[in-house]
Amino acid sequence: MSSMTLFILFVNIIAVLFLVLNLLFAPHNPYAEKFSSFECGFHSFLGQNRSQFNIKFFIFGLLFLLFDLEITLIFPFAVSQSTNGLYGLIIVLIFMILITLGFIFELGKGALKMDSKQNLSDLSRKSTNSTISYLGEGKTNLSCQGGLYQLGTAHPNNPRLFSTCMSSTLNRLGMRRYSSLYSKRKDFFKKIELSARLDSKLSDKNPFTIVSSFLKKYPYIETAKNYITFELLNSIQGDPKRGNFNTTEAEFDILRNIKPKRFNFPLNEEALKDLKLTLGDKNRGSIKAGVYIFTNKLNGYCYVGSSTQIAVRLLNNYLGNNRKNRKIDIILKELKLDNFYLDVYILPDSMLEYKDTSKLKCLVLFLEQYYILYLNPEYNSLKVAGSTLGPEAETLLKMRLNNPRRIKVSFTDISTNVETVYDSIIAAGKALGKSPSQISEYIRAERNKPFLNKYIIKKIAVELPLKVKSLDKPGTGVEVLDLTSNEKTNYSSMRKAALDLNISPASVQNYLFNGKVYQDRYVFSKNIVEDVEVIKETKQITRNSIEVTDIQNSNSVTIYSSMLEASRALDCSNGAIPKYLNKCSTNRKPFKGRYIINKL
Repeated sequence: MSSMTLFILFVNIIAVLFLVLNLLFAPHNPYAEKFSSFECGFHSFLGQNRSQFNIKFFIFGLLFLLFDLEITLIFPFAVSQSTNGLYGLIIVLIFMILITLGFIFELGKGALKMDSKQNLSDLSRKSTNSTISYLGEGKTNLSCQGGLYQLGTAHPNNPRLFSTCMSSTLNRLGMRRYSSLYSKRKDFFKKIELSARLDSKLSDKNPFTIVSSFLKKYPYIETAKNYITFELLNSIQGDPKRGNFNTTEAEFDILRNIKPKRFNFPLNEEALKDLKLTLGDKNRGSIKAGVYIFTNKLNGYCYVGSSTQIAVRLLNNYLGNNRKNRKIDIILKELKLDNFYLDVYILPDSMLEYKDTSKLKCLVLFLEQYYILYLNPEYNSLKVAGSTLGPEAETLLKMRLNNPRRIKVSFTDISTNVETVYDSIIAAGKALGKSPSQISEYIRAERNKPFLNKYIIKKIAVELPLKVKSLDKPGTGVEVLDLTSNEKTNYSSMRKAALDLNISPASVQNYLFNGKVYQDRYVFSKNIVEDVEVIKETKQITRNSIEVTDIQNSNSVTIYSSMLEASRALDCSNGAIPKYLNKCSTNRKPFKGRYIINKL
């Protein structure tokens, strides 16, 4: 066996060995950056990341190519030329041809083309006459790649609506607007930050977190469309908390290649018939499912939605009179439909044959999420398909904390004697993995056995603010002047003045604020009173107070400001305590066999 043969075998063995070692020691956790051109997650080309790389990045890159890659490829020639010149020459020529073909491929793809900041000022001075071309009859500069229609120009405030021509983009955007492109999504990111403040344990696998990270990383359509993968969509829509989601990758390939049909408002009779034919009959059995996109002709803003009954959604709601109070409904009402056009993506017949509505819902949500990531629609308040928009998190938190029926509960672990206090029964149920009804039933039954054989549960009274006037604040009374006798009478309230004059309090208020004379005799005016109003408020608190004595707890006495507050504390209906107090005092038994209730 010659030395050249040994050399060839040795090189092959070393190559296979290094490949095996690489597969063994490489971390098997593919992340989003693996799908980008560089594993660091950024792109070194102008307009594709927030800050361009330093020139050192390219210097080191060139040095790497020269002293690592190229030297490795030419190494066989350097070794073999002293033994077999023709063989080594052939080998190096093959390597050089492969390298040349690779560079030609990269040049053809535009991967090595980089824009320079020095050209921006010249381009910004040039004027371009570019218009948006819509689908339909007539000439258009529309092109389609991967089932996604791309238009020739972009609105200055919408870099993610459709693909752009570079000269037109630089002319209309400019470098001054470059940094402000991210501020448009401030409201959406603020929701994520608010969620993080309310719940510090917000997981990186949370759908909103994933969408937020994606939109921050890929703010342009040109960069976003290449990274919307099945794995990404499945991580957003495949959350177990959102239900059984069973869309396959083959179905995803079909979904993203669905071609839209565009309808430009206002619709004539022929276009309306075509729309109804596309959406399907609203009668049962012929309904269709799909995704719809409303786009504003004036500024390019859009809204992405979906429905398993798209004809009902569009014809009855958006195009009919059954609009609601969502953001898109208000916008369509104010700006009118004539300023919008509609793109409809109907699921193919092979998918519409699914009888399971949950399966259809999964498919349309998957497609909706695809176009939300692709277009980043401004009119969508939330960027996760299928999310219901309720009040803001802060409002929900205030509603929960101010709920008069809220009961704080404490759980004491009998094994560790550690006490945990929860703001509500619902919060306790979530923490323990039990339904709130189970905990409420246990508390109501007043069982002596520990809950789950582990916890002792106690209710904690929630102190709610009393809706009474401050004793330091003077009250507003009424002064009545009798024009016949020229006498003045002061009343502590409008109600007392109304009772004395035999009229309604509303009439007193009306004459007081309008400055009219009642029966051509009485003139009303405001009068600030202090002592009378304070006495009134104090009497009101005292008159409605309830005293509760717990005979099973060392006759402890608790005073509540009202029957309603006492009913909540004793976990009974609002009418139970008044019914108990209406009984003759001699026939009263302890309330619930435990409490003696008296009205103060």
